[in-house]
Amino acid sequence: MLNISARECREQLRAAIRTDSESQSKLETISQELSSLNNEREDTKRIVAKNRRKIDALRSALVLIRPIPVRLAQLRSNLLAKMEKVGSEAITIATYKKLLEEIEQLKKNLKNRCPHPFIFERQGYEGSASHDFKDARPGVRHCVVCKFEEQTYDIEPVDLVALSRRYIYKTLINTDTRVIEREPLDHDGNIWRPLGAVLHPFEVLVARDINE
Repeated sequence: MLNISARECREQLRAAIRTDSESQSKLETISQELSSLNNEREDTKRIVAKNRRKIDALRSALVLIRPIPVRLAQLRSNLLAKMEKVGSEAITIATYKKLLEEIEQLKKNLKNRCPHPFIFERQGYEGSASHDFKDARPGVRHCVVCKFEEQTYDIEPVDLVALSRRYIYKTLINTDTRVIEREPLDHDGNIWRPLGAVLHPFEVLVARDINE
C-alpha cells in the first residue's frame, strides 16, 4: 500500500515535471554553450596554426634576407663557372680531365664550408605491414647551396599515442638559421644554378605563409 495521499502525489508530480522542464531547458542552454565553445576552440586552433606558420615563415625570411657569406658565394660561383666550361666542346681532353678534378675538389670545399642554410626535405615512410615493411624508406634532406645530403637515422613519436612521427637527423637539424621546406614535386634535383634561381622556391613558400 502506498504511503502517500492523492494530493501529495499531485504536488510531487507537478514539482517533478517542473524540475524536469527546468533541467531540460538548462541542459539545452549548456549544450548550446558547449557547441559555441567548441566552435570557438576550433577557430582558435586554426588561428594558432596559422600564426605559427607565419612565425616560422618570418624566421625563414630573416635567413633569406641575410646574404650568403661572400667567400662561400664566390666559391660556388667559381664552381658553376668551371662546370659550365667543362661542358664546352672547345677544350682539350687534358683540360677536360683537369676541370673535372677541380670541380670535385671545389664541391668538397663547398660542402666543408657551407652552413647548409637552405634545405629541401623528402618525407620518409615507415613501410606497410602488408609488405613486411620492406617498402620503408628513410627521410632525406639536402642543402641546395652545396648538395650535402643526409638520411634519417631514427624516428621518434611526436605525441603519446604515436599517431605522428618525427624523422631524426644528425647534421641537417632544425635551427633558427636554417630554412627547411618540403621538396616540391616538380623539383628536378639540379641545384647547380645561380643562387637566385635556386632560392626562388623558398622565397615563394615563405611569402605564401607570411601573406596567408
